Amino acid sequence: MGNGRYTERIDSRFLESVTPPPIHAIRRVLLYEFDTEGSRLLPGHIEGLMRLVVPELRPTSPARSVWIGGLASRRGSESINIPLARRRAEAVQIFVLRACPDLLTLTGRHAIVATSFGETYSAHTENSEYYRSVLVILIQIVVPTSPPRAPRPQPPTTFNRFRIRSKG
Repeated sequence: MGNGRYTERIDSRFLESVTPPPIHAIRRVLLYEFDTEGSRLLPGHIEGLMRLVVPELRPTSPARSVWIGGLASRRGSESINIPLARRRAEAVQIFVLRACPDLLTLTGRHAIVATSFGETYSAHTENSEYYRSVLVILIQIVVPTSPPRAPRPQPPTTFNRFRIRSKG
């Protein structure tokens, strides 16, 4: 059993191999070195979430979306690795929801999405600690603003005075 680790220093090739790059990502955290065949959060994972993710999700923080993606190494069969990666992502999601209960309210300003990929993106055949992991991405929610309205054109000036002269 390990302690679990986390990092924000994620190789761009690794990142590109496990997920499409999100727009407006403000932080990427890889929680790695899960126990082989395990989905329980380890002390290092909890520390990483508490230091780098939870503070960004306070009710007064700018609006954020949290994307959580579970991964598994190629050790074991695909039928084992798919649910294993899902359990890892769910463990992180449950932790974040407990630490940030505002995420559960309809009026909260943040959103959360969890998904998993099993061993699909695992580039190594060995039991790599980097693929026994969960990737957490914080994304800034950009609220669209309506484009500025063009000023209304002024109606043409009309002549509203006239004089009637009568002859006769």
